[in-house]
Amino acid sequence: TGRIQYEKRKNAPGDITLRNPETKIETPILRIEPNEGRRTLGVILAPDGNCSQQISKSKELAATYIGKIKHSKLSKQGKWTAVTTILEPAVMYPLMAINSTRTDLEKIDRILTNFKCSALGLNEHFPRAILYGPMALGGMSLPNTITKNTSTRITYFLYHTRTNTPIGKKLDASITFLQFEVGLFDHFLTMPFSQYGHLCTTTL
Repeated sequence: TGRIQYEKRKNAPGDITLRNPETKIETPILRIEPNEGRRTLGVILAPDGNCSQQISKSKELAATYIGKIKHSKLSKQGKWTAVTTILEPAVMYPLMAINSTRTDLEKIDRILTNFKCSALGLNEHFPRAILYGPMALGGMSLPNTITKNTSTRITYFLYHTRTNTPIGKKLDASITFLQFEVGLFDHFLTMPFSQYGHLCTTTL
């Protein structure tokens, strides 16, 4: 198909060993499956691009620490500060680097938002339209996990495309290739994805 595909161990058996030329001792290299993630720079990444393990880890982190904060002796203001300045950034940091779906983020947002409602003295079933809505329309303007993750990704994208970093160069190359692939004179970022998305190659 012209695309790289990682094979599972059962389809491509074999072992890799490194031999020390001085001692002649052979050391086996641990082999993992393509869908098995490993922690690197604070993010759990898998060779095949799936993010299920990182999502599970983020949910576990959120649930564990919120449970501890909820049963602590902190005041409501203290609990709010602990969640918004310590826990939420720790949970959100890896999500920017993985290919998470809206459903994945909603699972984490449900945990964080329920506790935020509790810290604000609101029922956990408080209408999300009011909670997330802008103040101009009578809302509380509390950004959810999806909004925060999207804004972080945009900031990351803008930073690297405006600076001469290795990541910025890769992004510039990807943007150029994608523009050629779309085959239109207008920049693809100015066009609706729902109308022109089918022209782009699906990526992980």
